[in-house]
Amino acid sequence: MQPPIGFITLRDAVDVVGRKLKGSGWRPLTEMGAHTITAGLNPEIDQVLNMIAERCETGEISATYRSVTGVDSLDRAVWLMPHWRNYFATGTIDLDLPLIDEHLQPAKSGGTARCTREIYIRRDDLTRAIARSPNSSMRSSAPRANKKKIAAVVTSYRQSLADGANPSMVGLEHFAHKHGVIGHRPDLRAEYQRQFPNQRVGRPRK
Repeated sequence: MQPPIGFITLRDAVDVVGRKLKGSGWRPLTEMGAHTITAGLNPEIDQVLNMIAERCETGEISATYRSVTGVDSLDRAVWLMPHWRNYFATGTIDLDLPLIDEHLQPAKSGGTARCTREIYIRRDDLTRAIARSPNSSMRSSAPRANKKKIAAVVTSYRQSLADGANPSMVGLEHFAHKHGVIGHRPDLRAEYQRQFPNQRVGRPRK
């Protein structure tokens, strides 16, 4: 099925960014094994996936799925799920969506059904994100942080929380960004889970 007007598939978006960053050496995502994608085995592939996922989570790039009324935005929290790479491996996401009545309205029963939906990326958002970084990178020019600095930033974030406040990966990433740690999502997530062992990283809202 063709994407809605103004959108491209998530996997096509990866190839657009991959060609921008890696030039003619980029292999289409369809030629790469699913395990290579989901396990993060190729650093160059993972760099591109991380860039897109991070910008979808912040809202800089709009990620959507097809609905009965056109397209609906994905909850940005889905990009904080541990299995977020699966979205790129399949180009789809499983969602609990409300049942629809004959008038194409949510059924009064309030029931839901598990549905697989293809993920689409707004083309204009992707174009703007690429245009903002013409020097072959969508990342900030900030130097890469080591694990010691990442641990210190997470510790500072933990200490900054008010009494009774709940931590979150979204809050941590915003805090880290303000303190010069850009990206580093896997390392931040691992340190977050170490310092907040009783907190979930996130899950799609229903």
